[in-house]
Amino acid sequence: MQVRVRSPKDTAAGLFFLIVGIAGYWFVREMPMGAAVRMGPGYIPKVLSVIILLFGVFLAVRSLVLEGEPLEGWKLKPLIVISAAILVFAFLIDSQGLAIASIALMIGSTIGGREFFWREMIIFTILMTIGSAIVFHVLLGLPMTILPDWLSEPLRPITDPLLRGVSWFFGNLGALLKAIFRALPFIRT
Repeated sequence: MQVRVRSPKDTAAGLFFLIVGIAGYWFVREMPMGAAVRMGPGYIPKVLSVIILLFGVFLAVRSLVLEGEPLEGWKLKPLIVISAAILVFAFLIDSQGLAIASIALMIGSTIGGREFFWREMIIFTILMTIGSAIVFHVLLGLPMTILPDWLSEPLRPITDPLLRGVSWFFGNLGALLKAIFRALPFIRT
């Protein structure tokens, strides 16, 4: 029986995910796993590595069964620009804060993509920057700089009440949802 690859794109993607999954598991192999109830530091990385590995196996097997598109040549511009945007984010996150680093990442990633629309890029950048600040700073409480000092001082009259309001909203969201569910007679908790 001869094995024939019917979808080279899925084969390449499957091999990529297999390599990432194996490498991820190998890098955290010495971290204690723990159990689902009491997770160790290696639990999430190992579980995610196995999920990525299984996804790679799924794609590789699928490429042998279903017809698919052939592989296209690599385009260097997106690879270089998006990689550079990620590196710029990594360098800016500590010195300039999450907002400036996120804006640089979003703009660089958009420029490196296939299509570039100014309006969509600006809206997406604003929403993702605000969303990441809410998730990481407010909800998770990570001690990270949102804005650099040179920008946070002039904007403090705006940002402080805004952050207090967002923190209050998410802090009281659980109580608000309980009150709503109690008020609705057809929902029992």
